[in-house]
Amino acid sequence: MTRTSSRPEIVFAIVGALLIAGVIVSVVVGLSGRHGAGVSTVADSIPATTALPTESEPPAEDTPAPTATATSAVDPADVSAVLDQYRTAYDDEDTSELGLVLADTITRSSDGDETDGIDDVLAAYQRQFDMLDTPTYTLSAVDISPEDGGATVSASYSITSSNADEATGTIGFHLVETDSGLLIDAIAAQPD
Repeated sequence: MTRTSSRPEIVFAIVGALLIAGVIVSVVVGLSGRHGAGVSTVADSIPATTALPTESEPPAEDTPAPTATATSAVDPADVSAVLDQYRTAYDDEDTSELGLVLADTITRSSDGDETDGIDDVLAAYQRQFDMLDTPTYTLSAVDISPEDGGATVSASYSITSSNADEATGTIGFHLVETDSGLLIDAIAAQPD
């Protein structure tokens, strides 16, 4: 029995394998970024205005790739105002006020522990408040990245208290525009 193979079949097989490997690498890199920041997804890296060519419409070789333009990006001043409310509610040890800036679907992770939903997240904050006397919460090196309908924030944090050592680390927030205004829907903290 003689086995024959044509060059086009081999080329297509190699190109297909390379494309699959590229997709896998993209997914792994995207998930790694998500794990570290806790607030981004692979879909976040795909511009919303990018249109894929159809079979009847091959892409033009000299046409530059479209870029995403956020037509209703959130104002960084609004993001700062929400973060100030968050910080003040923490300083006041007030879960009711804290609940006003958190979305009902909030996801919070801290040092690998994840909590989902407003009730469980507020209970986690209350446990922190029960252990601290007059805490002071500070955000520094705040980097706000507005996006269409929300924003992503990265920062360093410091929590001081009269009865505990200073706690420091990095934190990420994701905010989303809702019917109730701009709310935090994800928090990921990594203590030092």
